[in-house]
Amino acid sequence: MLYCPNCGGQVKEEHHYCGQCGYPLADVDDEADGMPPTGTAASRQGFLSGRSLQYLADVRNGEQELDSETVGYSNLSRDVGAGLADFAKVALVADVNLLALVLDNNSDAAVLGEDVDQLNRWQAHERMMWMGLLRVPKLYDRAFGTEWDSEFSERLKELSGKAVAFHEE
Repeated sequence: MLYCPNCGGQVKEEHHYCGQCGYPLADVDDEADGMPPTGTAASRQGFLSGRSLQYLADVRNGEQELDSETVGYSNLSRDVGAGLADFAKVALVADVNLLALVLDNNSDAAVLGEDVDQLNRWQAHERMMWMGLLRVPKLYDRAFGTEWDSEFSERLKELSGKAVAFHEE
């Protein structure tokens, strides 16, 4: 089975363009294991499209600037908006606990202390999930110009100190 390197959608060998995103398919190779390419939307469960993932990677690697006038930025904006709308739907249920959802996903916070180079694909996904959860306060502060992340970090340090003291007793 062939997959679009841009969005991860399945394509047929005779197609010249992806039917989902329009990406030219001249150099697409058949994946040996039948899996979509790593980093594409079809190979993962997140809300970002393959195009947004590539745009973020390019920005992070310094190959492109974060520019609101680009198509990549527009795609990212649309994807993040869709993800936030999904979070709003989850938040409408008063009994939903975000941390409990993460833990119920067979998550193991111990992966945060592991050597990144030694992680398998699933462990890397787990680590990114935990890092995303821990980065939510920082993203909130950037968006609204608040200092909640600093307060959260101070409270976390206090709690960690108490936990160590309890453990030593």
